[in-house]
Amino acid sequence: MKKTHCKEMGGVCDAPLSANSFSEMGKAMHAHLKEMCDKGDAAHIALRDSMDNVTAEYRAEFLAGIEKRFNALPDA
Repeated sequence: MKKTHCKEMGGVCDAPLSANSFSEMGKAMHAHLKEMCDKGDAAHIALRDSMDNVTAEYRAEFLAGIEKRFNALPDA
């Protein structure tokens, strides 16, 4: 299990997140982003909207960097 925060995974807040794998972390981040957007949080909405306008290449590079950060986290 690895523990981190939204900001450390490319997000915009200090909400805690935990997961056993990068795939699980992606699902946790997606659920968190959706929840915050549904609540009308402007920072999360801006993040979501900005990611809608990036190239596939940029998205792949971004996710590779996030995966590298996740893998470097110590086990909790």
